Amino acid sequence: DRCDNIKGGGSAIYTHNSLSVEKLDWFKGSESLAIKVNLENIILHIVCLYRSTSLTTLEQNEKLLSQITNLPTNPDINLIVVGDLNLPDVDWDLGIVRKPVNSTDRRYILQSEYLNLFIAKGLKWHILNDVTRIRKVNDTIQRSTLDQILSNNESLINSVEFAAPLGRSEEHTSELQSLVNL
Repeated sequence: DRCDNIKGGGSAIYTHNSLSVEKLDWFKGSESLAIKVNLENIILHIVCLYRSTSLTTLEQNEKLLSQITNLPTNPDINLIVVGDLNLPDVDWDLGIVRKPVNSTDRRYILQSEYLNLFIAKGLKWHILNDVTRIRKVNDTIQRSTLDQILSNNESLINSVEFAAPLGRSEEHTSELQSLVNL
């Protein structure tokens, strides 16, 4: 649904044509989307979130944080959030942002705001410190966990497998396997 001529970024959710799927308009995050999938025994709300590294202004980040704030907290709604969160300093294993003591760097503060909001919304993450992006910067190999799968019900996700990157992407494709316990 991109309306501009920007290359890269954006989000897509692919579903099988046999599924009953509806786009949800209540989530209007930049380069992100949400759908409702009606399965036989369960309804899933799936949000594909892309937190672009080009969200350089406070206003852009506040808009996306506002949309995340709108995520439902009703335990009867099965919510899964997937995507490229671009939070490179989050230690998902410990649930903290790794930063210098007493840092006032806006980068770390923003990452903490996102992490704290996910926690406040009752979301659990399913990728700990697995590497989801490998790239070479000058002569250094950088390994990062930028992609994440979050849910409000841990039993929704059985396992996560990492596949080869799509196209020329530097990021692995995270595939949900046996998504829902039916």
